[in-house]
Amino acid sequence: MFTDYPRSSMFNDYTRSSMFFDYTRPSMFTDYTWSSMFTGYTRSSMVTGYPRSSMFTDYTRSLMFTDYTRSSVLTDYTRSSMITDYTRPLMFTDYTRSSVLTDYTRSSMFSGYTRSSMFNGYNRSSMFTDYTQSAMFTD
Repeated sequence: MFTDYPRSSMFNDYTRSSMFFDYTRPSMFTDYTWSSMFTGYTRSSMVTGYPRSSMFTDYTRSLMFTDYTRSSVLTDYTRSSMITDYTRPLMFTDYTRSSVLTDYTRSSMFSGYTRSSMFNGYNRSSMFTDYTQSAMFTD
């Protein structure tokens, strides 16, 4: 449950891993295989391994609340989701050249969601700063 992190760690370099464990096909909750902890489970779910299904709905190319394919709960994250699934990365770290909270593949968690934002159409801008190819805390 807390060990065996092949090429990953608890909070760093989660390439193909997840928030707490190396979910490359196994994980604390489900078989996330290229998915994330909360959304975009792609053939997985939040609590159990629901092939092409999830805890609430079929997350295959969709997310936790709605079909976020090119859309999300708040904005258009360019095929990302409300919290994760930023181009096959995970929730907190190493989001394929992204950061912990923002710059999730030219998008961010709060604003600058690639031609969209949480509150208004910031067009490559964000709620606080221009996260385009940047991040809220780190790059």
